[in-house]
Amino acid sequence: MDRFIVLLKKRLLREISVEEEKEFETILNENPDLRTIYFQFFSKNYEMSGQDELEAEEAFAVHFVKMQLKK
Repeated sequence: MDRFIVLLKKRLLREISVEEEKEFETILNENPDLRTIYFQFFSKNYEMSGQDELEAEEAFAVHFVKMQLKK
């Protein structure tokens, strides 16, 4: 998760290397929860279906619980 945040920051600042971009894509492909959240926040063309919305709520809940457990 920490690596995802580091790479996301670099991507948003347009400081990400080609190798890091590939790593970022791999992380998204291996973590559907992160992928859903990422595309909801950062994709201008992303339209949510009812199923997408349910999956997004579930992904957020899972992420929230994980963050609470790390405290």
